[in-house]
Amino acid sequence: MIGHISKKAALNKQEATAVLESFFETIKQTLESGEDVLISGFGKFCVKEKGKMNSGVSDILSRVWNSEIKLCAFPPIMFPGG
Repeated sequence: MIGHISKKAALNKQEATAVLESFFETIKQTLESGEDVLISGFGKFCVKEKGKMNSGVSDILSRVWNSEIKLCAFPPIMFPGG
């Protein structure tokens, strides 16, 4: 991926790596702040909260399973005919 970005944007590989890392860091920080990230024509990154899951196994598992879960979801944009 770095090689492709490097060629397309006329950057050296070090610069392309910095751009890509910055891009993903920005997505991560935005999601952590509770906002969605929409990339037009591509899709939307969002955080979905799942409710508590119950297990009746042991105390340790119970604490793990009873915590709320946050997942990063990426529903892609649906293209006509695709």
